[in-house]
Formats: sequence, structure tokens, C-alpha cells
Amino acid sequence: MLPAHLIDWQDQNASFDGLAAFTPVLLTRGDGDTTERFAGVEVTPNFFDVMGGLPHLGRGFSDDPTGAETVILFYEYWERASGALGDTLTLNDRNYYWVSSCGKAWS
Repeated sequence: MLPAHLIDWQDQNASFDGLAAFTPVLLTRGDGDTTERFAGVEVTPNFFDVMGGLPHLGRGFSDDPTGAETVILFYEYWERASGALGDTLTLNDRNYYWVSSCGKAWS
């Protein structure tokens, strides 16, 4: 779906509390000698609000005044990830600020 279409649908929506979108993606995380590939999902910032749930740990997405891109990890990846909330994770050669982790129900 094109972002412009979603914006139009959100503007014209009179039936739902909100509309959100997601796209499955393949992610790569590498730190020197090791590389890990795993499935992920890119979502609109209002995804958790529309779906009626909150992340398990940390916070949801918000408009970050610094312009930093944020990431919320699935529970299974969070269990084995090295680091902590607030760290920067490099995924697909882009840096993301780790703000939260999902509960088991989201995986």
C-alpha cells in the first residue's frame, strides 16, 4: 500500500477508531564477525493504538523530536538479543533506537 493511500483513508475514515498498516520485512543484524537474519514487520506509528495493545516492556512508538528511527523487538528476539532498552541496534545497515519489546501474544 502506498503511504499516500493510507493517509487518504485515514482522513476519510468515519467508521473506525483508526487505521494502521504493516509490511513484513527481512532484517539483518551484523556486528563484525556474526550476521543474523530474521523476520520483522514495519508498522505505522499508531499500530499499537489501533490494534488495542501495548508493548510488554518499554514504550510504544511516538514522534521522536530527534528524528531517530525506533524499533520494538518481538519477544523471541528480545529474549536472546544482547543489549538493553535505549541501545542503538543496526538493522539492514540502519541505526534504530530500541524503545520496547513485545509480549509473547504479539509474536
